[in-house]
Amino acid sequence: MATALYGLPTLLAQDIFHPLPVDPVANILSHPSFLPLPGALNFRDIAHAAHPHPKPNLIYCAGALTNLTDDGKRHLTDPGVTRVYDLCSKPKRAHVPAIEIAGVRTVGVFGAVLRGFLEEDGGLVFCCTAGKGRTGVLAAVVLGIVGAPRSVIAADYVLTRIGTEPAREVLLAFLLAHNPGLGKESRGFRNFCQTSEEVMEFVS
Repeated sequence: MATALYGLPTLLAQDIFHPLPVDPVANILSHPSFLPLPGALNFRDIAHAAHPHPKPNLIYCAGALTNLTDDGKRHLTDPGVTRVYDLCSKPKRAHVPAIEIAGVRTVGVFGAVLRGFLEEDGGLVFCCTAGKGRTGVLAAVVLGIVGAPRSVIAADYVLTRIGTEPAREVLLAFLLAHNPGLGKESRGFRNFCQTSEEVMEFVS
C-alpha cells in the first residue's frame, strides 16, 4: 500500500491550508491503491486496503467524476465497472449533471449501494465531492464488512488527504462558499477539512 511509502505520516501532519510537497504526493498517487484515471479525483481501489478481500478491480471509491476525460471514461469501463453511485446530496446533484458513460449506470441513492453489492454483477464506483465524507464512511463500512481491522480502515481513509491534494485549493474554496457560517481559521472548519486517522479508528 502507498501508506508504507514516502513518509505518509509526515505529509498528513501538514496543515490543510498548506500545500504538500509535489514529488512525494506524485509518488504516492502513482502507487496502489490509487489509480491514474484521467480527470478523476482521489480514485482508489479499496481492495488494496484489505487484501485478499474484497477482490481487486471490483469496488472503487472516488471524489467527483464530473471532470472525467473521454480517456478516463474508457479506462473506467476497462476493469468492468457497470455502476457509479453518486453519494452527493440532492441539492448538489441538481446543480451538477450526472456523468454519462456508455455502458455505465449512474445511481444517486445512498442505500442502493449496499443492495448493489449483493444483487448485481460487475464493478462499481461510489463517489462524492471529495471522496472523503460520505464516500469515506461507506468505504469504512465495506472494509469492516469484509473483516478489515480498524487500523487498515483508518489507513485507507487518510489517503484522501493525498488523493485530494491536486484539487485542495478548489475544494477549500467550495467548502467555504457553501459554509458561510464557518470562517477559514475557525477550529470547526479546520477539523471538518482535516483527514484524521484517529477519528476513523474511533468511529469504525
